[in-house]
Amino acid sequence: MLRLHIWPVIGDKDPAVVRASDIQRIIARMAEVGLSTATMGHARKVVHVLFEWLVGNGILKENPCSRIKIPKVPTSPRRSLSPAEIGALMDAMKSSRWENAVDFLIKTGLRRGEALALKWRDIDEQGWINIERALSSHMEESRPKSMASCRRFRLPRAALEVLQHQKEQLRAERIVLPNEILEAHRALPGAHFIASEYVFPARTGQQVSPRTFSRTFALVCKKANLDTSVHELRHVFVSTFGPSMDLHALQTILGHSKATHTLDIYGHLIDGALDEAADAMDAAGEVLDRKVEEARRKTSTRPNISQIISQTKKAGSR
Repeated sequence: MLRLHIWPVIGDKDPAVVRASDIQRIIARMAEVGLSTATMGHARKVVHVLFEWLVGNGILKENPCSRIKIPKVPTSPRRSLSPAEIGALMDAMKSSRWENAVDFLIKTGLRRGEALALKWRDIDEQGWINIERALSSHMEESRPKSMASCRRFRLPRAALEVLQHQKEQLRAERIVLPNEILEAHRALPGAHFIASEYVFPARTGQQVSPRTFSRTFALVCKKANLDTSVHELRHVFVSTFGPSMDLHALQTILGHSKATHTLDIYGHLIDGALDEAADAMDAAGEVLDRKVEEARRKTSTRPNISQIISQTKKAGSR
């Protein structure tokens, strides 16, 4: 980002002569090449931190980034895969050792880096998963991208079955948990076992590079004539499971900080759920109307206070 977008505009300038218009020009150039609002926002943040440091150290009096505006770039609808494409994808993945990883991404909606950083201890016996770290494309493990991305939710039965298949695959590859090494050697004396705490490790037991994972995925898809990417597996999850969830649950599982963000990205994939919600509201409204009408009838047939007093007087005069 610095080399491609920031340095060409301000890299050779004295910080004291950099103006807000220069920073705005960086953003404008990024918009011209079609970069997203989020990417432009990240560039602004990088420059802002740099100049904030200069201000804090008394080199500059003010930060030229303070009033920089980021243009809103309309996002194109996210694509999902058809059932036929999903079937073809899973058939193709059988030729690699990543079939279970791909299936798990489809059934959980996890990001690539979150799945590749996942450890067996992150999943408890009741099937709850804790997402606490993510692996970057530069092989750096850190907390997920936002506070909301650190999340806990219960895995569906289908995802737990995938994990069982993954355990069986790792045993076949003689990759076991560190605390299972001794037991494995007793069962197969002389055999070589690899200790790993990761759910989806490389054959060495170490974390696999996200780039390597995506490259392998792309090669398999190319051989199968499938035009898709690892990130689209998250869209498959939303289109498959999203319509059966309420918006808050979907937002939590995806790790979004705001429900509006979920709707902005995936609203078109869960239109069916919104239709069902409207039908449910129609049905609930009809029930409410019937109850109100029944209550009105009961109220209209029930004597009011003046009628009760009048009836009591008549009864007493008799």
